[in-house]
Amino acid sequence: MKAALVLAAACSGCALVTDLSSLESTEHLPVDAGPTGPSVIAAAQASPDHLAVFEGHLYWTAGNELRRATTSAPYVVEDVVSLGPLGPFAGTPGVVDRRMYLVSPGYAVDVDVDAFALHVITVTGGTAFAVDGDTVYAGADGRLRMLAAGASSWVDRSIGITGPEEMVRGASFECFTQGGTDVDCVGDGATTPAPVDGTTAPRGLSTDGESLYWIDVAAGALLANDVTVGSATRVLASGLERPTTTTVRAGRIFYATADAVRSCRLPGCDDVTIHAPLAAASVSSLAADDSLVYFADQATGTVGSAAWR
Repeated sequence: MKAALVLAAACSGCALVTDLSSLESTEHLPVDAGPTGPSVIAAAQASPDHLAVFEGHLYWTAGNELRRATTSAPYVVEDVVSLGPLGPFAGTPGVVDRRMYLVSPGYAVDVDVDAFALHVITVTGGTAFAVDGDTVYAGADGRLRMLAAGASSWVDRSIGITGPEEMVRGASFECFTQGGTDVDCVGDGATTPAPVDGTTAPRGLSTDGESLYWIDVAAGALLANDVTVGSATRVLASGLERPTTTTVRAGRIFYATADAVRSCRLPGCDDVTIHAPLAAASVSSLAADDSLVYFADQATGTVGSAAWR
């Protein structure tokens, strides 16, 4: 039994329906362990979050600072820029035109990745954020907004929404959480988001461009949907111990729980691998490149990495 999810990119009235209780589920157990244990990139970080990888560097926020370190040992923190009173920030940092963007309730912040210099753009009520190519997308003041690279004025994408709390940009859609209980998507050419019903506590959205992945915290499940007409939500993994967030890289989805950072091969979530065994962790953010997965653990104030291939 599977619930149907429908999203027509050019249709403003399409509905996405998900009923977690009726979804087919297969509990996946770890079948392999990564080649090495986790490495500590930075310790004693204040609420580490918002990881991003770009050109051999790992970026993250710690307190009111944006920090950067190389992605290879000895993991020296090379640069720090103060974000002052601009936080708290939301979403995964993303690079557009060699500027790394974050969004906060009152501002969109971009940092030149070459000079590591800060620039601030006002965006009223910013709560979520995503990037795609040369465009920045933000959830702000009850609407989805767009900002072209180098521009200083936002353009409304969709209005009449709550929040959102998290947001991702796919190849032809944006999906976001709102109200702490719903996942909604809006396709290019549409202005009205279509809701995914039945998700109790969604978080940790990610996308490979074509499909949407997220955690249902209350259900302890990792979910996926192709975000196309007639597609059905799939349970990739269930029975997870306090899952928190996800990221996608090279055909695998990485997901964090209280006891480990794992990944599995898409689309069916087979070949489940433990990359970083953890203890009572609270992983707020994940990122991955072609060889390493990175995690920010707020329980220990640690930013770490582990090999995944």
